[in-house]
Amino acid sequence: ALQPTAEPQPPTVVEYNLGDAFIKQDSYGEDDPLYEMPLRLDGLQGVPAGNESRPLLLILHGDHPGCPPDPERGADLWPCTREREQLNYRGFAYLVEELAAQGFVTVAINANAEFTSGYGDSPPGERLGQIIEMHLGKLVEAAQGGQNQFGVDLYGRIDPHRVAWIAHSRSAELAGRLIRDRRLDDALTAAYTGYGPVAGLLQTAPTLDLADSLPAADLPLALILPACDGRVRDLAGQTLYEALRGDPQRSAPATTLLLEAANHNQFNAIVTPDLAAATVSPHCRLSELLLPREQESFLAAYAADFMASLFATPQESAAAAANLGLDSDAVVPQELFGRQARITVSPQAVNEDLLLRPFSAAELSRNLMGGDVAADNAALTYCPPGTNLHEADAALAPCRRLLANHPGNPAQLLLSWKQPGAALHFSLPPGGLDIRSHAAVQLRAALD
Repeated sequence: ALQPTAEPQPPTVVEYNLGDAFIKQDSYGEDDPLYEMPLRLDGLQGVPAGNESRPLLLILHGDHPGCPPDPERGADLWPCTREREQLNYRGFAYLVEELAAQGFVTVAINANAEFTSGYGDSPPGERLGQIIEMHLGKLVEAAQGGQNQFGVDLYGRIDPHRVAWIAHSRSAELAGRLIRDRRLDDALTAAYTGYGPVAGLLQTAPTLDLADSLPAADLPLALILPACDGRVRDLAGQTLYEALRGDPQRSAPATTLLLEAANHNQFNAIVTPDLAAATVSPHCRLSELLLPREQESFLAAYAADFMASLFATPQESAAAAANLGLDSDAVVPQELFGRQARITVSPQAVNEDLLLRPFSAAELSRNLMGGDVAADNAALTYCPPGTNLHEADAALAPCRRLLANHPGNPAQLLLSWKQPGAALHFSLPPGGLDIRSHAAVQLRAALD
């Protein structure tokens, strides 16, 4: 007789509170009352069933309100009681549960202390870096048999050297800066901290408010840009991807997708939709947006496959990458997980042969392989990065095409023609190019 198949055991999902702690604000002197900032170390954790050692995923929420405002001070209260604080990590409970069900130990931490105005000013990321260190340090301690305040047995169940991050909104920008500046994607740093290196970063609706956020961290990177983003209406987070494209030394692949009818806030289940985009885009009205559960379901499916592409067996990793539209043997899909999405992929620099980027006006006449560029019955114009409707240079007037300005405003090569028969020719260098080892040819174009 056939033995009945055992039902898969659900993960354990628990809220935890590690107690009170202090972070140091070095912008204040040690004698200043604002030098040590109090906070609670709390969050939400999902642990798969079984006793295997699993990869560790960190989820960072955005800069949504935490403690309520203090009308007498003109700033937030800080600290405030747990009952009065908006616990923004709870908005990713659905993601914690799904990723834990897929076999990842997943933790969403309270990052409100990074964003509050109620305890002075601090350089962006200074608080967040310390918050992350304290949470991950205590997780690794518990996994190695030390003190455990997480409410679930973690001994031997976390592999501290298989780590990846998921971050939303302002935290997405700060996460990239922290990984880059603190070299958290480096094995030498991991030997010092006891966890990492960070194997990949998934950024959802990232801001780009800080000039020093570029270049982006050089690790496997995925960006999800909601097409109806009312917080980052120009989708400036795309610039993080464009900066990677311009680095010939990058060692990691990157991908970005524009998710149609998605909204900035609706990745987090406890914050209200932001509808500013609806004022300029009728297709972004509330009635046209994805339902919250639809947007959450998309992120859960995408994140699960992104993590599988990093940590699963080679066969499973390839299948997960294909689900994300990264299979070089397949046509780039127009939909992912049943939703309309536009995808752009940039492989490792060593796996590319570039013909046209374009990153300079020199490419109007000579391509990156050294061959000539010739336009028949057509005009070529180089449009530098950032060209927009308010550019004063009259010579760049042809570049001011609203419908063809890509998010992130990268450099573009504008090809214009007025009659049939126009053509653009790229000559290859003497000896040509042996393309037998290549998997695909990639063309990115915007049609006006």
